[in-house]
Amino acid sequence: MTQKSSSEKLVATLLQSIDPKQIADEGVRQTVELLLNLIEQLNVKIKELEEENQKLRDENNRLKGEQGKADIKANKKKGLKKDYSSEKERSPKVRSKNPKEHSKTSKNQTIKIDREEIVVYPQEQLPADAQFKGYEEVVVQDILLNRSHAVRGRDLPSRDKAYELELEFWKLFAVRTQCAVEKTGYEQLDERKRLTALKVDELLLVLEHPELPLHNNPAELAARTMVQRCNISYATQTEQGTKAWDIFMSRCDTTRKLGISFFEYMRDRISQIENIPPLGTMIREKSSSNPYGWSWMSQ
Repeated sequence: MTQKSSSEKLVATLLQSIDPKQIADEGVRQTVELLLNLIEQLNVKIKELEEENQKLRDENNRLKGEQGKADIKANKKKGLKKDYSSEKERSPKVRSKNPKEHSKTSKNQTIKIDREEIVVYPQEQLPADAQFKGYEEVVVQDILLNRSHAVRGRDLPSRDKAYELELEFWKLFAVRTQCAVEKTGYEQLDERKRLTALKVDELLLVLEHPELPLHNNPAELAARTMVQRCNISYATQTEQGTKAWDIFMSRCDTTRKLGISFFEYMRDRISQIENIPPLGTMIREKSSSNPYGWSWMSQ
């Protein structure tokens, strides 16, 4: 395994060191670029096939009652264990002759006091012969958790600023026109730039409506349940099972977002009580109260 990883790193380093732009001959340069793209595509294909093959092996082992491939992580050296102190300081005899003096000090002097309080003890609970002789100071440390809610909004950028950001977007992707993307010689990179340029209207929509999120975390979180389900049962066996799977996962996520218990919803539908209205009706009611953000509203 170590020899294989070292050889893969060596090949990756060698491929990265090749710069086709330094080749003077046009035909040779195009041939080298074509070979590099082919090597990169084959490497990606091999990795995907290896992962798929390993999943199939693990699934076969699970069906046979065996365990899949163990996830064994490589050993990592946790720093240097060598002692760099002098021989005289490391000697146990010297340490025993010159022991360090231990002195215990109070930490109250370093504690910042926020307030002072006097605890009054009920007189009726004191003994009859009790006499007041003063107060004894006791420092009590505690942590207070305060609630803090804030609403933060992004300002709508000016037209000049929005136009400047849009120009930076096109400059980053080295676009000649909005339909033709300048090629770099690497097919995967050019394909990614082309697909990104096709989504420019959706990507730059935030310049007109700043309340839109700048990330896709909600979509990633919504897909996490499906991914976890696939890791547990791998896949369905029939097309009907796939449809039932998608329907139940969609209803589960929809009820969660509407604040409804999925168990109560299914029990209501199976028992035909119909105390819970249809999900489509609830979605339309919620969307009708605030259909758009503030940037869509007329001034």
